[in-house]
Amino acid sequence: MIFGDNLRQLSRTYPSISELSRQLGINRTQFNRYLSGESFPRPDVLDRICSFFGTDARILLHPVAAISQPAPLPGSDFLQDYLTPKPGALREGALPSGLYQVTCRTGGEPDGYISTLILIFRHADGVFVRGHAARGAHRPRHEFRGYATCQKGGLMLVTSQRGAQNAAATFLTRLAQIEMPVWTGHVLHHPDAAICQRAFPVIYEHLGRDRARIKRAARRVGALTGDQLSTLEITHLRADYALT
Repeated sequence: MIFGDNLRQLSRTYPSISELSRQLGINRTQFNRYLSGESFPRPDVLDRICSFFGTDARILLHPVAAISQPAPLPGSDFLQDYLTPKPGALREGALPSGLYQVTCRTGGEPDGYISTLILIFRHADGVFVRGHAARGAHRPRHEFRGYATCQKGGLMLVTSQRGAQNAAATFLTRLAQIEMPVWTGHVLHHPDAAICQRAFPVIYEHLGRDRARIKRAARRVGALTGDQLSTLEITHLRADYALT
């Protein structure tokens, strides 16, 4: 029953089990068997579940709360209630887990843009970010990691490469006028970063686990020109677009 209890706990932030099982690619009836403890997933399905929730196979044997603790931030004791993200403050509905297509205006060319994919996932009580610098953004494809937290009227993502090189802060607000989960804002890169020397507009489009959209997004990762942008991107990546 431990696995079923863990799966129910991990599923609580999702308003619909049907939608959750769809995103996981698992039949709803089978998913209910996992929840009730009547059945256990095959190794490949277990790996899919663990990757989605940002945990590991220990959820078969140990309570999820005992598997890991929230990753501490630098100086977290001193910064408690100031910069440290509050556990559970950033709900799934405010920033869904899954893959995102991120497109940003760059500073190199007047008509230059960069598109990449990032993963946002929940682990313990934190919301974390993981991705790789797109081709054309940096010479090597360095991995970057970070965390997301709430801001008044929006969100903030803080990311960096290993060794705290090329740190970036991204401020986002969700577009309320469209149904798709889309966030727009500005990214502030380290002044030595190749693609930005100041704040540039950026757009985050949630892909979830929609394989068709993910494949389309993966094919366009890298440097872009204006004629490769969607109408939505053209609107929100113009040079004078301001964060609201």
